[in-house]
Amino acid sequence: MPSCCRQAWVAEVGDESLPYPNPVQFDKALAAAAVSVLQDTLINLDSFTRLDVSLGEVALQSWKGRYADQFSGRDFPWIKREAAAVKTELQTWIKRIQQASEDAARLERLHQAANEQARQEHETGARSGD
Repeated sequence: MPSCCRQAWVAEVGDESLPYPNPVQFDKALAAAAVSVLQDTLINLDSFTRLDVSLGEVALQSWKGRYADQFSGRDFPWIKREAAAVKTELQTWIKRIQQASEDAARLERLHQAANEQARQEHETGARSGD
């Protein structure tokens, strides 16, 4: 690559020109903490939902009347649907954050490889009188 073009996209760092002088900006600790909190929330939601559903089923065994009918026909199915929807949303966010973390790590490795290649090319060019 001609040096005039290289200067447009390469930052000078000491004696070496690196295409990616700055590390990828991604807070791995914050991502891990967020995943941990979401996983804990998912565990709690699952536990409480199972308990609520089992207690609801027990109540409906002997509960009769208009309110029992309303609960079994409308409220109880809604509780199950909403809990499942929140569970799915939590799982989606966990996957998204984990994927972002993996993508940032992969990008950092690519940047490091490109920087290493640029260093080697610079050393080779400097030795050959480029």
